[in-house]
Amino acid sequence: MEIMLGNKSVAGIEQEHGFTFADDEREFLKKYWHPVADFKDGECGWHMFDMPPFLVVSNGEIGRKCLNIFMKHTADFKFMIRGGCGNNKEQADEQGEAKIKEEMK
Repeated sequence: MEIMLGNKSVAGIEQEHGFTFADDEREFLKKYWHPVADFKDGECGWHMFDMPPFLVVSNGEIGRKCLNIFMKHTADFKFMIRGGCGNNKEQADEQGEAKIKEEMK
């Protein structure tokens, strides 16, 4: 069994790896930063463990957008990012779905 520790914030990632996300990427990641890696049914976002470096994203559009942002910056990281996707599907009400689609543009 592997033990994972830490909770890297957007600022912590930028500081440790010496790069900055684009403003729109940073704001999106800040908005959907998940303080714990245990995504309850319907929750969305991302979480990055510090030890070992491991990215967890939610299972849905928001998770994919977060993953795409991180993938754009793989060359900026000082280590290879391993990752996984939560089992529970993101959920949103009709208003929430429209907002998510707008943010995805």
